[in-house]
Amino acid sequence: MKKHKEGFALASLLKECAKKKDIARGATIYSDIMNRGLLDNNPYLASSLINMFSRCGVLTHAKNVLKELTNPCVVAWNALVSGYSHHGLSHEAVHTFERMPNEGILPNGVSFICILKACGSLGDLSKGTQLHDEIVRRGFVKKNVMLGNALVDMYVKCGMLEKAQKVHDELLVRN
Repeated sequence: MKKHKEGFALASLLKECAKKKDIARGATIYSDIMNRGLLDNNPYLASSLINMFSRCGVLTHAKNVLKELTNPCVVAWNALVSGYSHHGLSHEAVHTFERMPNEGILPNGVSFICILKACGSLGDLSKGTQLHDEIVRRGFVKKNVMLGNALVDMYVKCGMLEKAQKVHDELLVRN
């Protein structure tokens, strides 16, 4: 139980490092985590670490943390996909997203939000439409207003204004 409490405290510190882009402090916390063996049994801590490295632009470290995990969760994968998208590395985001099912990770609504941003940045209408079909099949659009907004944004960025309007009009909740 003590390790779990320490993990949450360290995750909070990592969140602050990510917000301030304080890679030096984040790297020190990472070393402490590894020395104490706290990483593998705390998915929240692992995801926070990946997010911190991603937000600080050290995506190689973020990717390596994901590789070190014996049982990475969808949140850890989402943190890496989001990091790639955030830094304009959309091809890497798509590649990472496509690896998730091969690694036994089922994408969730957040996964789709992250990857739709990458598709919009790439102008990859084909991939975006394929993802839209999967999102509809899984019933996510009706449950997630942010996912609906991500679809609209992706279609706009791909130049499909009529399709964006249609998706917008079909949303149960609009903002």
